Amino acid sequence: MSDALWTAESNQNYYPPQILRYDPAPKGKTLPDGRKAVSMTFPVLQLTDWVAQPDKVADEIARRLNATEGQSKAALDVLLERRRQVQDEKFSPDHDDRYQHGELERAAASYALYKCQPQGPLWWFSAVWAWPMKWFKSKSHRENLVRAAALLIAAIECIDRAEARSAKEGGAA
Repeated sequence: MSDALWTAESNQNYYPPQILRYDPAPKGKTLPDGRKAVSMTFPVLQLTDWVAQPDKVADEIARRLNATEGQSKAALDVLLERRRQVQDEKFSPDHDDRYQHGELERAAASYALYKCQPQGPLWWFSAVWAWPMKWFKSKSHRENLVRAAALLIAAIECIDRAEARSAKEGGAA
């Protein structure tokens, strides 16, 4: 038997979970190596569907929570931008938590104020922007404001996680 997790031979017998439904393992069945058989059909199928369609899952969660009802286009765009930052740019909570000196807030300020300046040098920009200039990607004024708001959400989430960790450890944030 091969040590490979996925081989060409096993690929020939692969059917997408939505097509092939497996019967549950017989109750009390013992495997040749002595372990008890447990049916993982539903959890595996559900997980496979979730991993394959993250946007569909996010939309379904939002629908179930009625999170989008009554929200303005601006609010929805900010939430979508935050999701884009996490999923596409890979700015995970762990990544964001590394910023301890107001970098997210300063980036938000940079995006929010960038189009507000009259033509001319932005003397304040280098003092506020926390990262290399190549990371700054200005777009329209509205899109910059959406990015700024999403960055502020990221900063607030960092504060919330720090407070939760502190409470769990029994101290103050």
